[in-house]
Amino acid sequence: MKNRIEEIANTLEFLAGRGKEAYLVGGFVRDIIDGKISTDVDIVIKDDPIKIAKEISELNHCAWFPLDEERKIIRVVIKKQNIWNIDISPLFGDIKTNLLERDFTVDAIALKINEWKNPQNFIDPTDGIEDLKKRIVRMTSVEVFSSDPLRLIRAFRIAAQINGKIDKKTILQIKKDASLIKRVAGERIKDEIFKILSCENSSIWIEKIFKAGLFFRISKEFEAFSDTPQHYYHKGGLFEHSIETLKSFEKILKDDFKEFLEFKQNLREYFTEKRIILTKIACLFHDIGKPISAARLSGRLRFFGHERNGKFLTRNIMRR
Repeated sequence: MKNRIEEIANTLEFLAGRGKEAYLVGGFVRDIIDGKISTDVDIVIKDDPIKIAKEISELNHCAWFPLDEERKIIRVVIKKQNIWNIDISPLFGDIKTNLLERDFTVDAIALKINEWKNPQNFIDPTDGIEDLKKRIVRMTSVEVFSSDPLRLIRAFRIAAQINGKIDKKTILQIKKDASLIKRVAGERIKDEIFKILSCENSSIWIEKIFKAGLFFRISKEFEAFSDTPQHYYHKGGLFEHSIETLKSFEKILKDDFKEFLEFKQNLREYFTEKRIILTKIACLFHDIGKPISAARLSGRLRFFGHERNGKFLTRNIMRR
């Protein structure tokens, strides 16, 4: 773990040496506590993020760009053996106030940047460390989803990554605020969904997102998933059929292709992380064109042209 973070040690030392109030926050700190290192680094600092980003980019000979102009968040991308996304945002007021405005307790934890070598004195005003031990994703307040509706999806992504669960009050608030997801850019939603699909048991969380009523509101193409059993051959409708397909693929991966012994090594080499994600998407969308293609011929339900219709629907979803 330490060897990996050494890749950006010069950047962390540079920030620590500036004498400014600066903290590591969010998922990066959560992963440190969990014994992991994320290549997505969030930093808040009492300084101008643009000036800091320029200095870091000069230090590492890398690029930077505005990630969120409204909230003055700047991203620096450092390419070494790993690709590091360092997001820098301004610190207004004190760090505890900043943490209380964050989304979930497990991400509302901070560490002074000059303590990165020996992380012990965590700032934790919402008992996020205790929730992390219990593997619980809990909102910091009922306003978290209205202030940034992407958090409606992010809750499931974090739960998937920590192999945990979302607490009941948070789930109820997600269902209550589900319509707000329409305000979020498709690219941001796609990024969260891809992170969920990169997890081993992503089918569990995709199903929970569906049951929370979010899919129908993300894109009109997902209305096909609300298809009732009488319009589709699978007893649980199109979505259940799609989820079962995804579960089957995940079982094949978990079993290390034991049913395909002759091709096992080739399959291991072929299924990179990117190809696994794309195959999982194919599992979910492979029959999405069937409802609009359904027709009864001689008393039998047929789906001629569903592949073509599904291609267009999937393309529309992926382009958002």
